Amino acid sequence: MGWLIIIMLSILQWNARSLCANGQEFKGYINELNEKPDVICVQETWLKPRLDFVLKGYISVRRDREEGNGGGCMDFIREGVAYRVLEKGTAIEYISIEIWIGKKKYVIINFYNPCKRLTLESMEGIKGINEDRVVWCGDFNAHSTLWGGLKTDNNGRVIEEVMERKNLVCINDGSYTRMDLNSGNRSAIDITIVSNTIGAITNWQVLKNCSVGSDHFPIISAIGNCERGKGNQGNIVKWKYEKADWENFLLISEERLKMIKFTEEIVIENKYAELVAGIQSAANENIPIRKGKRRGKIVPWWNERCKIAIRKKRKALKELKKTHNWENLIGYKKSQAETRRVIREVKKEYWRSFCEEIGKSTPVEEVWNMIKKMSGIRKEFEYPVLSVGEELAISDKEKAEIFRREFSKINSSDNLTKESKEMREKLMEENLNIKEIREGTQDVLDVPFSLTELKRALKSTKASAPGEDGISYVILKKLSDESLGVVLKFYNKVWEKGRIPQSWKEGLIIPIKKPGKDTSVPVNYRPIALTSHLCKLMEKMVTERLMYHMEKINYFSTYQSGFRKGRGTIDSILNLETDIRKAFINKEYVVAVFFDVEKAYDMLWKEGLLIKLDQIGISGRLYNWIKEFILERYIKVRIGDCVSREGKIENGTPQGSVISPLLFIIMINDVFVSIDRNINKSLFADEGRDFRHGN
Repeated sequence: MGWLIIIMLSILQWNARSLCANGQEFKGYINELNEKPDVICVQETWLKPRLDFVLKGYISVRRDREEGNGGGCMDFIREGVAYRVLEKGTAIEYISIEIWIGKKKYVIINFYNPCKRLTLESMEGIKGINEDRVVWCGDFNAHSTLWGGLKTDNNGRVIEEVMERKNLVCINDGSYTRMDLNSGNRSAIDITIVSNTIGAITNWQVLKNCSVGSDHFPIISAIGNCERGKGNQGNIVKWKYEKADWENFLLISEERLKMIKFTEEIVIENKYAELVAGIQSAANENIPIRKGKRRGKIVPWWNERCKIAIRKKRKALKELKKTHNWENLIGYKKSQAETRRVIREVKKEYWRSFCEEIGKSTPVEEVWNMIKKMSGIRKEFEYPVLSVGEELAISDKEKAEIFRREFSKINSSDNLTKESKEMREKLMEENLNIKEIREGTQDVLDVPFSLTELKRALKSTKASAPGEDGISYVILKKLSDESLGVVLKFYNKVWEKGRIPQSWKEGLIIPIKKPGKDTSVPVNYRPIALTSHLCKLMEKMVTERLMYHMEKINYFSTYQSGFRKGRGTIDSILNLETDIRKAFINKEYVVAVFFDVEKAYDMLWKEGLLIKLDQIGISGRLYNWIKEFILERYIKVRIGDCVSREGKIENGTPQGSVISPLLFIIMINDVFVSIDRNINKSLFADEGRDFRHGN
């Protein structure tokens, strides 16, 4: 009977001797692999903080050498593998991370020693070395007969002692891992050390035919006999608009939508379901879908010339290892130089070809996308293991729930002071009818929307990610006037009844990391809401009406420049600049106070906004729609294919909604009401300035 070994975790380690010099060839090598490693540990990256290096399909963690040249470590974690950074060494060059494969946790330590004398104390101080399943790999510059060296030096003895104390084993099989190309001398200084609990199920191999430009060979370690983590494939449906049959879509959607009947006693939720189903079915029949993540080449310019050059270099390396003489050494050096030349030329030719096709009509977005592709840059949607106190979120479901909980806290009334809560309670007692439905009026604000308004709103939209229904502005713009008429009828029924679909009150949140922050902490992410485009389209029409009315009645303070037509940040700056210039002329001083309202949008009091709208005369259908839109809102968080439970949003304007900025500047409009009239003021949304010049 034979044994079936299922690979659970694969780790590739490699001393790059500069990713600047050998990085492009390395990308090509990884691109050619049928099975991508779960983790790649690279030593001697030689990268400086200003230089970036991105490997498509992987999330990177790096530790650059702060002083001097050379050195540096970098981990690449395959997308879909749960991970958390434990520590980056300071005095010693290493990165220690935790990863989870299934429910099992592993600590991977990527280590580089630049020929320094190792001490037992420093080695035992590496974070994570005491865990149950440890993989400690890298270039140790330590010699020992235990792993294939001709002798045992001080560094070798230190590592042996650490292994003895920590129940670790070296899984090197005695093969050399580095070859000095000039002398032909070979050594085993790249080591892989693992916990004795996994040593027996770990396979170790030096890839001697793949130098990838360095004098160190890549090493692959495979830990087996357990199910391998599949990772997150992110099976999110996306439309292939470039292959759509738009003519047939127009006809089919028109046919489906005209079957929807609007009676006096319709149920909004049911009619919305019919509307969405009609558009979705027409789209499904005429627009191909793209499921999951596209797995293209790591860089777009990699071609057959690059592959041929690398094959020739590998053949020359094989000859050099077989017979080390000057002729073979020169042959290998030439093939190495030729490979680098070919890669530079191919990259340059690809870029030149693209630039020649750029014209006045080429979208700027397309140019920037190509620049990012040429650099291997892409957006990272993978999330490491999250932690809140002692709690860890490893699976996508756990991450979604912990994000939902933390994001809900942003808008929680628990953030309010006791005085604020008491003030709100008092005002609510004085305005008990604030949540009641208002009767429709004959005001121009309450009339049904027209097809002209709908088309104007649709024309103003830009391409963006749709909500859960997948219906985007691109699809809506392809509807015929007759189909848009059906959409308009639905909007007017919503307007008439003061009820909106429940899905419009729910935000699907995608967490986006804040630059330069610890990605294992949930509060270091910004919630980005994916909202139905059908909802946003109606928002645009409502917003346009409300804004027109507020400007017409001169409601807004003259100091407010935010989110108003014909106004901008320059207005606020010019007001202050004028005072400063006057002060210079009169040899006076300017005193200014700058403020930014903390959590201004997140903690906006919804009922307080309704009280203010009621006070300024907003009533009827417009009032009902706003009330329905802002009250009883919920969020769900999506991580990969997992969606969290609902979390209630107690305060704040809807994240990412079209009407939120307008509602906010209505709410903050009287912020300067108690400030002395002789003090100058300026306001841009939630940022304000009070200033005055004088002696």
